[in-house]
Amino acid sequence: MRGELFILLILPPMIACLKISSFEVPSLLVPGDSAYLTCLFDLGGEKLYSVKWYKNDQEFYRFFPSLTPQYMAFRAPGIHVDVSISVGTI
Repeated sequence: MRGELFILLILPPMIACLKISSFEVPSLLVPGDSAYLTCLFDLGGEKLYSVKWYKNDQEFYRFFPSLTPQYMAFRAPGIHVDVSISVGTI
């Protein structure tokens, strides 16, 4: 069964545009393989509110630059986030 993976970028309400310059997600993995997910974006000088990663409509990673800790990982079937190497930077 192939799952869908998407990312949600949340900006303050007055932001009209966000440019994703690079989005890298493996199209297929063998169970047990590791993968790096990357999303590079241009905020146009604005502040980022949050970035959220989902698989099959279930959130598994959240990055909030204004909170401490800045990131949170959630349980999702087939997903393990290694927070020791997870980087949420802007």
